[in-house]
Amino acid sequence: MRPRSIRPSLADARSAGRGVRHRGLTLIELLTTLALAAILLTLGVPAFNEVMARHRVTTAANGLLADVHLARSEALKRGVRVALCTGGETGSGFACSADGDWHQGYLIFIDPDANLAVEDASEVMRAVAGSASAPVQITSDRQGIAFLADGTADIAADSLVSWSLCISGSASHAKAVSVARSGRANVATATCP
Repeated sequence: MRPRSIRPSLADARSAGRGVRHRGLTLIELLTTLALAAILLTLGVPAFNEVMARHRVTTAANGLLADVHLARSEALKRGVRVALCTGGETGSGFACSADGDWHQGYLIFIDPDANLAVEDASEVMRAVAGSASAPVQITSDRQGIAFLADGTADIAADSLVSWSLCISGSASHAKAVSVARSGRANVATATCP
C-alpha cells in the first residue's frame, strides 16, 4: 500500500466540496436585508425626532423652572426682592428688554427699587443666554416677575404668571411654566399659541 500524501489531491478537494454549503450572502439575501433596514429607518426616524422634540421642550421647561426656584429661594435667603426678566447683556452691562421673547435670554437679579431694571451689574445673580434661532420658543405676556423677601410673587392675588414653551413649527409638544401669587411654580402640558 502506498502511503497517502499529506497534501490532498485535486480529486479529494472536489469530492470534499460536495454537500458542503459555501458561506456568504446571495444578492437576494442582501437586497432583502437592505429593504428591511430601509423600512425600519423610515418608521424609526420620525419617532426619534418626536422623542427629541419632546426632550428639548422638557429640558427647557425644567431649566426655566429651576431658574424661577432660584429667584424665589434667593429672595427668601437674602431677604430682598429678586426679579427675573427677559433681557441679557448689552454693550454697557445688563438690561431687561420690553419684549416677551424669553428664548432670547433672561436675567435673575436683585431689584431693590421694584422697577424691573438692573441698576448695578453686581446685582445680577444669573444671566441665561438665549438665541433667536433656538429650537424651543419661550414666550410670556409679561416682561418679568419679582419675588418678595417672604417668597411670594409680586403679582395680583388671583393671577398667574406663565410661560409657554413650544418647538418652532410644531404645536404637538408644548409645556407651560406657571407661578402663583404664593410663589409656587409648576410645569404642565400646554398647547402652543
